[in-house]
Amino acid sequence: MDQLRLTPDSMKMNQRLETKPLKLMEGQIYRGKLLRWFPENLAVVELAGRHIRAKVYAPLVAGNFYWLEVKNANGTPELKVLPTRAEASMGATIGQLLEKLGLPNDRTHQLLVKMILEADLPLSRSVVESGAGWLKQAGATESAFRALQMMFEQQLPFSKTVFDGLLTSLKTPLSESLNLFAALLSAGGSGIDDAAAKTVRKQIGDLFLQMRPSGTEMKAQLQRAIDTLGLSYEQAVAKAVGSRSTVEESVKTMLTHMSGQSPIPDVKTEANRLLVQLSEDLTASRRPKFFKELLRFVISHQASSDGTATSGPPRALPLKAMLMEVLQQVPNAETKQAAQTLLNHVTGSQLQAAAPYQSVIQLPFYNGKSFTDITIEWHGKKRKNGEWDADHCRILFYLNLAHLHETALDVNVQKRIVSVKLYNESYDLRDLIEACLPALREHLETSGYQLSSFIQAEGKAEKPRQANEFNQQKGVDYRV
Repeated sequence: MDQLRLTPDSMKMNQRLETKPLKLMEGQIYRGKLLRWFPENLAVVELAGRHIRAKVYAPLVAGNFYWLEVKNANGTPELKVLPTRAEASMGATIGQLLEKLGLPNDRTHQLLVKMILEADLPLSRSVVESGAGWLKQAGATESAFRALQMMFEQQLPFSKTVFDGLLTSLKTPLSESLNLFAALLSAGGSGIDDAAAKTVRKQIGDLFLQMRPSGTEMKAQLQRAIDTLGLSYEQAVAKAVGSRSTVEESVKTMLTHMSGQSPIPDVKTEANRLLVQLSEDLTASRRPKFFKELLRFVISHQASSDGTATSGPPRALPLKAMLMEVLQQVPNAETKQAAQTLLNHVTGSQLQAAAPYQSVIQLPFYNGKSFTDITIEWHGKKRKNGEWDADHCRILFYLNLAHLHETALDVNVQKRIVSVKLYNESYDLRDLIEACLPALREHLETSGYQLSSFIQAEGKAEKPRQANEFNQQKGVDYRV
């Protein structure tokens, strides 16, 4: 299976949707609005929020909506008006559109078409057919439908890799996938050499967040977990390589800098070796191996490329990169399946964290006795540098705790003034909240924030639809 590589450009895709040119393909069906007529059957039509000029061979009324099929996408596109009435009920419309596409009018296909129409996306036989096939393979579960819905809503690349990534992150706790893979490596016979298996097991162990007395240490844990998983490793490679006119020029500049400026002797040696290879004529057969070695080198020594390296052993590859190597090199079927499941989970986490106004991330948590996931959801706007605006945001924490059970914290920040709502249907925690207030105010003021309120709210906090169901394993309680 081809693996999805999330570069800075692809992860910012959602932020460019409004200005991205509309790419028409023959056979697509749109619900369009006729805006204006011109001579020779030329019209301005609104499709998916964009205005296009197209040939329309039918007497239409400006201002009305119609179902339009793309008959010719070359040059000035040609649109055919379908007999289906745009004002008809949703159920009747979906049935007629499925008949037009030559697809079964069953519940699965109806729900798929409804998702596409609600996302204001073009309808095509290939998309509906592929989506129905993926749903069938996944057992048509609620998580599978939700994964497809996220793909349509966020207009993600419509591929099996994206679907599998989202589906895995929705239905399987990350801590479970990590522990299963670590257990497989510990049992032996995985096909991975002992040194690599030891490195991966250590990475997995380091991923689990643990109880820490200070917010600074917790912040460091969160950053380390994100880096170790590889949620941003493609961006690190892109940053190191740069954006010069050619890949070879970018690589040469980076390697030259590292061979001359790195304080680590091994980095200089490896950079010089790769420079020699780059100066030779890289044939088509040799290029994949070279760039694979380059990727490993850049990730392992990325700090050296921006002048922040310190002496010591090079950093290990992120878990995502390690898993991709396992899939390419290890023949053991059980190992490959476990690696693919975990890789899907990391990819799904990247996709959920990439949204411009709402991001969801799941991280594993361990207290020395039991495992669970912490789900963190951010709402707000990002600055130009891609970072969240910490002065104006909303952060939600979803936990399944051993003693308090399902618990959620809704943290709202406006102009660095913080209000907190705690949701828990099992216990009255108002006395506990009152006892925590002095310490919480002090810590927030130290960080430049002011607490306005902290209350236990009635009812149950709505979980993000992106997040999987609460982990049914025993969790742990920890002090907020």
